[in-house]
Amino acid sequence: MHAIPCPLCEEPARIVDGPAPVEWLMIEGCPCGGFGAWADLVAARRLKHLHPEERGRLQARVRNLRALNQTAWLVTADGRLDGPLVVLAERTERPPRPPTQP
Repeated sequence: MHAIPCPLCEEPARIVDGPAPVEWLMIEGCPCGGFGAWADLVAARRLKHLHPEERGRLQARVRNLRALNQTAWLVTADGRLDGPLVVLAERTERPPRPPTQP
């Protein structure tokens, strides 16, 4: 376990070592309620610069899923680091990747 600020709410949180593949970070111990995040998003520090409205929308989605006893997974809709952020109820095998161009 490693202590960090939560990438969404910026409150104290923990990265929990666990069964998730290395592409994912498991964030727990913060007011969001716990979620998985695509590690590249956290490493790129993109979440640090979110507009407060966007941050609130993502936090609400995580909290809603957690209230329903579901997991929450923060990724981009198109697999690109600059793509639209979404919170999914199920983890994909790996973060989505953009389709390759022929």
